[in-house]
Amino acid sequence: MKRDLHFTHVVTIVAIIALGGGAAARAETDAFVRPYRTSHVAAVEVALVETIHVKIGQLVKQGELLVTLDHDTLSAALELAERAAAQRGRLEAAQIELQLKQTRHAKLTKLLAAGHSQQEEVDRCAADIQIARAMANVAENELQQRIIDARRARSQLDRRFIRAPFDGVVSAIQKEVGEQVAPNSPELVVLVQTDRLLVTFTTTVADAKRVGAGQPVQISIDGQPAEGVVEAISPVIDAESGTIAVRVAIDNPNRVYWAGQRCVLRLDEAAKNRTSND
Repeated sequence: MKRDLHFTHVVTIVAIIALGGGAAARAETDAFVRPYRTSHVAAVEVALVETIHVKIGQLVKQGELLVTLDHDTLSAALELAERAAAQRGRLEAAQIELQLKQTRHAKLTKLLAAGHSQQEEVDRCAADIQIARAMANVAENELQQRIIDARRARSQLDRRFIRAPFDGVVSAIQKEVGEQVAPNSPELVVLVQTDRLLVTFTTTVADAKRVGAGQPVQISIDGQPAEGVVEAISPVIDAESGTIAVRVAIDNPNRVYWAGQRCVLRLDEAAKNRTSND
């Protein structure tokens, strides 16, 4: 799933050396808050937009219907496929015929042992059993194929009903009713997860070593104190800048913070917390 790229990271490193007693480093790094997840929900088939069920800013649950595409033809195809899949008459007839042949063969075998039947008649009946079994297998295979066809028709129809991939907020609607969805423009809705936010701070390797994955950290968002958790530290240093990315997740269940707000991480405070935890 693509991450939101709308928010450009801004990085500032400030070091203040205390005068007088020893040197105490104090560093800050800042970046912009972004949604924890961003999904450009798209259609996979060429179709017309029939109904848009959501509005910008609306909260939706995972699986909730976002957009309906035209589906009359697919609905009719599914109905026919399901009717065909429900027809078991040919298979049942073939199975009955096979059973009759097997019963007759058993009787002829007993009569042959008693001298009241001919071997040729028994052999002919055995051949009939093989033919009946083959016909039953063909009928079974045809039924299974019709069932598969019905499932395929159901899957094709389901793709005309676009649903939310996760709990989130609708941040943009890319199509209008009556517009065509095409391979070169498949996006319908932009969905963001904002009950949990993400900030990617970029800092030096030395400063990144002050924190550890899973560690709570004190941050400020537009000057308001908050708390986050270090989700991950990149294992790769950026070759051009010599910096490393630190991902901090912020729980935001009441959505008091907005994606796009400026967030500051105090690395000296983070280092103290890590030392006390260790």
